[in-house]
Amino acid sequence: MTNSDGTPDMTFDPTGPLERLRGDESLLLDMIGFYQADYEGLLQALRQSIDAEDWASAARAAHTLKGLASTFDAAKTMEAAVQVEAAARDTRTDELPKFVEQLEQSANALSGELAAYQQAHQAQN
Repeated sequence: MTNSDGTPDMTFDPTGPLERLRGDESLLLDMIGFYQADYEGLLQALRQSIDAEDWASAARAAHTLKGLASTFDAAKTMEAAVQVEAAARDTRTDELPKFVEQLEQSANALSGELAAYQQAHQAQN
């Protein structure tokens, strides 16, 4: 993804997470692994909950995704998850498809950035 000026639209900057982890890059790599292992299942659970019109479960899945993304200061993914969570909680079903699409795109973009970081830094260790 790119911004309108052609620069990369980066979601992940390791500075904040590494500061919170007191520079423990090994732990950050573990946290990235947790995100990679969980986010697709949460997106699937979100879609299934919406299909079943289980709004509480949909809101919970979005809330969990928001928490995962917050580990990495991924503001776009967090904001998209907040929108899905609120729309599900308030049963604003007409808005959900757009918000879910934004969340999926953002979560997938974050996953790609985390995978690239993980690959580059595991090679160094």
